[in-house]
Amino acid sequence: MDSKQSLPCHPPTVANQSASEELTITLDTIFPAEAQVLHFQPKDMIGKTAVPEKPAVIAERNGEVKFQVVYNDGGKDSMETLESLKSIFQYQYPEMSNDYIERHVNDPKYRSIAIVRKPQETIGGITFRQLGTWNVAEVAFCAVSSKEQIKGYGAALMDHLKDCIKATSPITHLLTYADNYHIGFIFKQGFKRATLDESVGRECRKGYRNVTLMQCSIDRGIAGRQHKL
Repeated sequence: MDSKQSLPCHPPTVANQSASEELTITLDTIFPAEAQVLHFQPKDMIGKTAVPEKPAVIAERNGEVKFQVVYNDGGKDSMETLESLKSIFQYQYPEMSNDYIERHVNDPKYRSIAIVRKPQETIGGITFRQLGTWNVAEVAFCAVSSKEQIKGYGAALMDHLKDCIKATSPITHLLTYADNYHIGFIFKQGFKRATLDESVGRECRKGYRNVTLMQCSIDRGIAGRQHKL
């Protein structure tokens, strides 16, 4: 089985109907070049300067990068991608031991979403797993290579993860640990300090000290792609 798959995540069509018009927007989260993309300006933004799109959004729409699910199935391509992800995580999480990162990324229970730039360069990724029988997923790592930071790729990873979970599982919440360096980014992605049952939090693995357990609910309604960084 080839573990590299296009994410089976297709956000539902968004319809905004009035008595005189119907607006339909379609998005394909993996190959946006193949999807129809409509841009419109909300009424409250008319006359205001639009916020420029992040480079990550543009690169994905142009087909320069794609987001792939990968896990340890023993396949050559899978292991090469996981090795690249481990290198990125080890550099971006210096307070974690290499053994800790390698053990979790290589664990078949974990899944990763890798950002792959053509032809085959891994520039970032996010690693996660479902916590036992709870409808909760743990985000173990989320990082982008240094040269690709401040371009919106971290937010894009979170968006793809949420879309994938909504399309393929009954998971309702994400949990992750964040230190002072990462907590600002985590807040922007819709996380808040965890209030879930403590028994759930105990299953979320802590890779280092001085961190805060954060949670995020998965909105089952209209897909909202924030791409904030």
